[in-house]
Amino acid sequence: MKRNILSLISLAVIYACLFIAANANELPLDLKEQSKKAQRNEQTPAAKLAIVKLAPSTILINGHLSEPQWQQASITKSFTLPWRDFLPQKTQFSTFIDDNNLYFAFIVNDTDVVLSNDFIDENTVANEDRVEIFISKSIDLSQYYCIEMDAKGRVLDYLAKSYRQFDSSWQLSGLEVASKITPQGYIIEGKFPIASLLAMGITEDTFHLGLFRADYHHQKSAQGKTISDDIQWISWVDPQISSPDFHIPQVFIPVKLAQHPRF
Repeated sequence: MKRNILSLISLAVIYACLFIAANANELPLDLKEQSKKAQRNEQTPAAKLAIVKLAPSTILINGHLSEPQWQQASITKSFTLPWRDFLPQKTQFSTFIDDNNLYFAFIVNDTDVVLSNDFIDENTVANEDRVEIFISKSIDLSQYYCIEMDAKGRVLDYLAKSYRQFDSSWQLSGLEVASKITPQGYIIEGKFPIASLLAMGITEDTFHLGLFRADYHHQKSAQGKTISDDIQWISWVDPQISSPDFHIPQVFIPVKLAQHPRF
């Protein structure tokens, strides 16, 4: 009798162990959601990008990034491809301020740089490989500012209001942009005055920033002719939505300016 009881206890222990092993990855729904949020937060560069202030000096905007300040700049490489199941080509964003300007640079890996042969006006940029900077005073996007730059440094800039109300007559005053095509892809280097940031309503040391990239890839026929373009939409944060959209609050992140007398 004792032997039978021991056998039953042993079987119960074995089944319990099997059950625990089979469900080791199962979490209660609320814990699952917390886990997902934690994973998203790890991927989100919020609070990771504080824009440093460096001593004033001459920065030549030429796409070379040869000045030592670029080695001291605030940098993020946290770019993701939320709507594809593979990793994007690498993108790096660098930025800093001095007394008078905000400087920025993108270093882009791109094996297939797509540029228009028939450039008509700034709207042509919207059909090319490009990097994008969106700036907003507040997360409600009641008014925000968009700067899109192709691999030749040509600019599409416009003012926007939620949702997708665009005013292409706006131009970023004092913006300078240069580019360089490299064996790995391209570099964008630029600056604009702190006064232009103030004109956007940025009067405090924190504002909301979006960083994005449109990565075009030619789809070719058997004869080698381009028949269509595959566009990979790259963002510095995964907004957890089903289709690409860079004009929503979920893709904007608060960033902090280093101490500056004008903020």
